[in-house]
Amino acid sequence: MIATVTAAIEAMRLDRLRELKRQAEAEKPATSTQPEATTKAPSAS
Repeated sequence: MIATVTAAIEAMRLDRLRELKRQAEAEKPATSTQPEATTKAPSAS
């Protein structure tokens, strides 16, 4: 039973790492444009 639990935990960790990598890749272009928007907002206000 312990082996199955550890295997499940490892699988969840791998899934989370994959999701984080996907989010990081998807957010890279967004983060590159966000600094420009954040710098424009304070100057406008």
